[in-house]
Amino acid sequence: MPDDSPSLQASANALSDDAVEAWLACQREAEEWIAPGGVLLDDPALRNRRISAAYASLWLRDARFQWAGLASFASSQVGSGMARAGRSMRALGQRIGSSETADSFEWLYKVMIPALVGTGEGYLRGQLSLGNLTVFLDVYPLHRFYSRYGLQRLRDTLKARALAADRVRWPVASDVLPFGQPFREIGDGFALVDAGCVADSVIKLAWHEQVNVLQRVIYDDPKTRLAFDANQIGAAAGGRAGAFMPIELPFDAEHSTVFSARADAHLYDVGQRMDFVSRAAAQFDGLLRTQRSAVEVALSEIAAAGVIAPRDR
Repeated sequence: MPDDSPSLQASANALSDDAVEAWLACQREAEEWIAPGGVLLDDPALRNRRISAAYASLWLRDARFQWAGLASFASSQVGSGMARAGRSMRALGQRIGSSETADSFEWLYKVMIPALVGTGEGYLRGQLSLGNLTVFLDVYPLHRFYSRYGLQRLRDTLKARALAADRVRWPVASDVLPFGQPFREIGDGFALVDAGCVADSVIKLAWHEQVNVLQRVIYDDPKTRLAFDANQIGAAAGGRAGAFMPIELPFDAEHSTVFSARADAHLYDVGQRMDFVSRAAAQFDGLLRTQRSAVEVALSEIAAAGVIAPRDR
């Protein structure tokens, strides 16, 4: 029969408390990137640069964290998409404000249709920022915990992470995605890192990022799906420059992974998106084998771009 003596129960509670504090310390480290001194950076573009830099720093410290290196490029591209959406919204406001054809077909064609596209871009900007932040606050601390304590303790205490939910920053409602869920792919991904199967670990952690987190946080949202579909259709049809852009992940001027040229492709479809991510991961792995020094320079530049100047605080 199990021994339920008070001394053993107290010991178990102490171990649990210690695990929660260890996870909380890693979470606080992540929060310092996006909320230095406990104050959340209110500029989404600056937060994005900080997140991209944090990922880059993970890889620069430990090249086994290949998911983080890939995520740094991906996060930087998210930042570019957010900036483009912001520019489109400002240009749209200027066009509407200067239009004198409100009662004509020209108004419909030149202003109202772009307005619908622009509204979608504005919404998408917010969703991209939310996804970027949520993934970071979930996955960056996982890497730091593994770095500090190793695979076995990560596996043994992963469930304890959720016990810190009321003491951390978490940008989504618990009914969408509760904080600290111990998804199987987390332990499996870091087990592959531990075994030296780095390329395989990227795919496993990417599944966690894309399906366990992002699918629930943004891709299941109907408005987000409409915005992505509008962009995909416009880009495939060669729509107006600046209004529709192909979804891609560029590594440099010569190397980029494109999602799809098909008008009926859907980024929110798990299979299609994971195919895109897998191709990007394979290209990144190839670049690390053939042009590693160039990748190191690029990630060092991303890391440097995330430094906060005193005026930005």
